[in-house]
Amino acid sequence: AAVTFTATVTSSATGTPTGTVTFQDATTTLGTGTLSGGTATFTTSGLGTGTHSITGIYGGDANFTGSTSPILTQTIGKAASSTAVASSNNPSIIGTAVTLTASVTSPVTGTLTGTVTFQDGTSALGTGTLSGGAATFITSGLTAGTHSITAVYSGDANFAGGTSPVLMQTVNRVASSTSVASSNNPSIFGSAVTFTATVTSSATSIPTQDGAATLGTGMLSGGNATLATSALVGGVHSITAVYGGDANFANSTSPGLTQTVADFSLSASPTAAAATAGSTATYAITITPQGGFSQTISFQCSGAPMLAVCTAPGSVSPTGSSYAPFNITVTTTAQSAVSPGTIVPWPWAGLRIGLTWLLALVACAILSRFAAPRRGYVWQVSGVAMFVLLLCAGCTGGVAGSGRGSTPKAGTAPGTYTLTLTGTSGSLSHNTMLTLTVK
Repeated sequence: AAVTFTATVTSSATGTPTGTVTFQDATTTLGTGTLSGGTATFTTSGLGTGTHSITGIYGGDANFTGSTSPILTQTIGKAASSTAVASSNNPSIIGTAVTLTASVTSPVTGTLTGTVTFQDGTSALGTGTLSGGAATFITSGLTAGTHSITAVYSGDANFAGGTSPVLMQTVNRVASSTSVASSNNPSIFGSAVTFTATVTSSATSIPTQDGAATLGTGMLSGGNATLATSALVGGVHSITAVYGGDANFANSTSPGLTQTVADFSLSASPTAAAATAGSTATYAITITPQGGFSQTISFQCSGAPMLAVCTAPGSVSPTGSSYAPFNITVTTTAQSAVSPGTIVPWPWAGLRIGLTWLLALVACAILSRFAAPRRGYVWQVSGVAMFVLLLCAGCTGGVAGSGRGSTPKAGTAPGTYTLTLTGTSGSLSHNTMLTLTVK
């Protein structure tokens, strides 16, 4: 800024001093001023910042001698400056170049020189040299997120330094694209299905979802992630691959993949039935196909009590896309009477025959041991004994029914039983449980 120095020359004698006054900064002459009315002035903008020792030296004239003023300490401060920073690419994508430009101005005329340091928060990104009041710095190293960018002007000999207001630089992650494919579509319930997600940008991990339910997570390798599962139930599933992103790449979700899993289920009505021994219980069976299932199903019924028969169709085939309901029956046996004259086996007949043969062999051994001199006679006796024993054994094999009465024959025993109806089609097999109460 301009500074005007004024020198005043006075004398105790009558008269007015004339001539010139030289203004000096220490020993350096700044300029001269002509006395007028006892004063002389000099204006300068050339003083540098700092402290200056200014004197006014009057050269005298024909009537008055010259003189030098006391020293005036003149302090010159640096001119104020204003700094601003701008971005060439905001928001930017991670990895792309961003040019930061700092503009430094001052209300004081002069050329600003020096450097500008560009900072991200408290971390220095780099520096640029002022040229024509501007400095630039180019960087591609900003991470994803929001950054607080400032430009710090260092100042120079004439201009004070300063810091720009904060510029919020947003750096976005690189966009990614995800797709998903199935190795087995449509599939059969229980069979393995491998889902492969492909992400156009490499990253860390990618979860695979069925609707809103997470099936599992696969790690990306070479842009692909796989997940094998056998847990999908019968029906239609909407499979999506959701990439969670990483520090550099944005998250993305694949379009839905329709995965069809073929299966069937069995239901019975009623699930529990009661029958008196000798009667039949009936259960209505319904087949519900899932995921477009339309194969022939074979059936087997197990678990029926003794003296009862469970009857199920050998197989059932669909009509179009549905199955007609069918019945299975459990036929029980009633207790019955034995007619007179019917041979009724004695329950212990087999044991008695065995004991008879054993006694016969023992008798032969004893007779052979103690009657060796009379061997011919012994064998005659033994033969008769064997015949008698065999005759007795035959007589004990059964008892003839006689008289006017009759003997009861067993039927299906009373109680509660659990039967299993199993439907099988290829690798698929499902059961439905049936309860039978025999009274």
